[in-house]
Amino acid sequence: MAKLSEEFINQLKEANPIVDVFNSYAELKKRGRIYVCCCPFHVEKTPSCTIYPDGDPHFYCFGCGESGDVITLLMKIDDLSYMDAVQTLANRAGMTLPIQNKQERKFQISYDKCYEINRETANFYYNKLLRGTDKSGLQFLASHRIRPQTVKKFGIGFASDDPQQLLHYLRSKNYSENELLLTGVCQRNPDGSLSDYFRNQILFPVIDLRGNITGFTGKIITGEEPHWSATPENAVFSRKKLLFPLNIARHAIAKTASGTVILAQDVLNAAAIWQAGCENVVASWAFITPQLVKLIAQYASEVILTYPVEQNVLNYFSDADLTVRLLHLEYAQTPENYLKQHTPEEFRNLITHAGDANLMQLENCQNGLDPKNQENQSTILQRSMQILAGIRNPLEREVYLVNTAKKLQINPDYLRIQIDLYTKRQTISQKSRVSTRSLRKEELLSSDIRNQRKFRAEQQIILFLLRFPEELPRVQQYLSPADFVTKMHQNIYQAICENQTAFFTAEEKKCITEIQNHYQEIVLNQETLTDCMTVLQNTGTMR
Repeated sequence: MAKLSEEFINQLKEANPIVDVFNSYAELKKRGRIYVCCCPFHVEKTPSCTIYPDGDPHFYCFGCGESGDVITLLMKIDDLSYMDAVQTLANRAGMTLPIQNKQERKFQISYDKCYEINRETANFYYNKLLRGTDKSGLQFLASHRIRPQTVKKFGIGFASDDPQQLLHYLRSKNYSENELLLTGVCQRNPDGSLSDYFRNQILFPVIDLRGNITGFTGKIITGEEPHWSATPENAVFSRKKLLFPLNIARHAIAKTASGTVILAQDVLNAAAIWQAGCENVVASWAFITPQLVKLIAQYASEVILTYPVEQNVLNYFSDADLTVRLLHLEYAQTPENYLKQHTPEEFRNLITHAGDANLMQLENCQNGLDPKNQENQSTILQRSMQILAGIRNPLEREVYLVNTAKKLQINPDYLRIQIDLYTKRQTISQKSRVSTRSLRKEELLSSDIRNQRKFRAEQQIILFLLRFPEELPRVQQYLSPADFVTKMHQNIYQAICENQTAFFTAEEKKCITEIQNHYQEIVLNQETLTDCMTVLQNTGTMR
């Protein structure tokens, strides 16, 4: 990209008044010649962020110190590079960036048209859902109690099994193959031809805070175990930043007394919760990361989880100074299933009475156990220690420790000593597991094909056990850590077997994240697990 002139940057800023752009992220209040708002970069109840529209327009927060011009604003709030922020502002103002050569022009045209193509795609699939001959999409939504007004509100669409219906439509609009591939609505097949990226799916358009459709998340409705897919990563879409439907929820969050956001596990549950009258609901597509938590913290000060999460996720929220409560639902129920059997008023009552997340996890340590039984008391104590040891904030841990000691009728000092010993044992065990890297791709490709199959099988077994820890006893019947050919996978499996998941090393956590990202669109079931264990054992079929 050619270096942008000072003249162009000044024109860009004039075409995008900082007050107008800032108003997309926060509710501004005019005070004389300036504007103030609650800072979008940290949680606060009293406005400390000031926008100065005159002279050299800029903003400054007296609470956290964040500052900058309209370009800096987009870079920080949307996690964009300088050029991406400039491009976004140019699109907003209908301006064209200076282009140096044909190659840049080819990329620039594709980038500019992403939103346009996504809008055409959303309209196409929305019409197919309502007026198409294939009614399986409408039947699926009806079975999940998704009402017509919800379909209209979110622009829900349907991609049938026809492999080229969208392709033919977009070609008739004179879009090039390169543009369709870069936008992610079509894919190239092994024979070189193009086909639609989404098939047999209910599609939810993902809309950013400026009203642009950046991509889609889809629910596959065929097969016994439907799963999710999403637009491939591209210039305007990132799964790691996806919070659906933040463009709608952010206003509802601001209206709640505590700045509360409800976090659903997927967009279908988010739609069901929205129907129940809770418009301050969002859903993530990717695993909860510090980056997503930071995004949530820009709009909320309290999070109500509708599904259990791991302790490290609760620590992310704690680090961001977010209060976290957990919805109490009957075992194995989702909000969507609950709302099929209960009224919206009953669900909203659950929201009102959601409990402290850490406290509820500690209370769940007694599930299925009689605390009066001495043997059960030992089990409850062991479970409680694992949770308390995983709470990173010392002050928070102390509060929960004292409360737990009181409930278990033991001396808090005794519990502190036991947690300290437990933590030291886990640390020693962690250090004993040699943190070695996984086999590199080139090593795998040059090795026996069986090692490649085992490598993939190990990854899927690890991911299955992280999702369904209750299946560990079954896996342990057939596999020991020595059965894993990759040292890193062996270490992770050993930690899972020893119940040391709270003490993964940094390298192990990185490896797990890579596995989760790689297989996030894959359905893992009992049959898959059996096949993977068979690959590692290299024996007959296991039963």
